[in-house]
Amino acid sequence: MLIGYGPVSTAEQRADHQRDALIRAGVAERDVHIDVASGAKATRPQLDLVLRMGLVHEQVTVVRQPVGLQGS
Repeated sequence: MLIGYGPVSTAEQRADHQRDALIRAGVAERDVHIDVASGAKATRPQLDLVLRMGLVHEQVTVVRQPVGLQGS
């Protein structure tokens, strides 16, 4: 089972790019988790969930939005 995580750092950014990349990587849509949070100290509940799930499952896939696509 693959678990996917994609952070979105600002409300202006869309999670579509991360979600699409994770699905292309083989992650089922129900197993895609996205956090929208800005700043290094922001809480990221979906990341916390994914990390807990990753302890039980074999593989966690994480994507980051390329700088050129931010805000698009």
